[in-house]
Amino acid sequence: MKNAHLMVLCVSIIIMVSVSGCIWNEENEKKEEETYVLEAVISVDKNVVHPNETITFDASLSKGSIEKYYWNFTGGNNWDAEGAEVAHSYSESGHYIVKLKVVDVNEEHDYDTVDVYVNYKAEYGGNITKDEEEKSYFFPLKTSAQSATITLEYLSNYVDYPGPVDKPNTNDLDLYIYYNESDDSEVKNSSTLLNPKATGNIEEVIKLSRSDLIWNLTGMRASVKWAPDCASDAAIEYTLRIEVCYNL
Repeated sequence: MKNAHLMVLCVSIIIMVSVSGCIWNEENEKKEEETYVLEAVISVDKNVVHPNETITFDASLSKGSIEKYYWNFTGGNNWDAEGAEVAHSYSESGHYIVKLKVVDVNEEHDYDTVDVYVNYKAEYGGNITKDEEEKSYFFPLKTSAQSATITLEYLSNYVDYPGPVDKPNTNDLDLYIYYNESDDSEVKNSSTLLNPKATGNIEEVIKLSRSDLIWNLTGMRASVKWAPDCASDAAIEYTLRIEVCYNL
């Protein structure tokens, strides 16, 4: 009987150890399953740029046993590049959503996205005469444009002569914005009179809001015009700067 009791006791211990071993393994596997995370994470050195400016995209902060990194820069169903770190630039202004797909050893995958804003910027230098009357510059737009600033700078022709012959105002040039390249439907202009005796550099600025831009699908036209009340017949040099922002 004593041997029988010992045998039962040993069997019970073996069963308990076996059961506890199964429980321990199941709990550890469960913990491993709970702690494993697959997550795609994008980092960029900058996300507001001008056309042809290079952006570095980095996915090294992504989590999991990742084997593949795929990038889409312009939308659509195709992947444009592969690798944990890639570089890309945009030739056209606009708002782009860059997509990252990571794939792990088990063929599981995860995604992340980042917004990139390519703002348009152009600068023109020239001169205009009374006979020319107007010089125009077209600037492209996309419907995602949020705002635009057009700045005209030129040197005042004002001369402080004695008596009543002072130049009446300093609007030697005016700045007009039209809806497209050929249509003369006006958006805004800067023809309001300036300080009658302003000297030195004159700056005329037009700011366009989202509501000014949203109806245009291609672009607008900025025109430098000879002001009707300009008192000089000499050619006037000017600088025209155009900036279109796609970020808020």
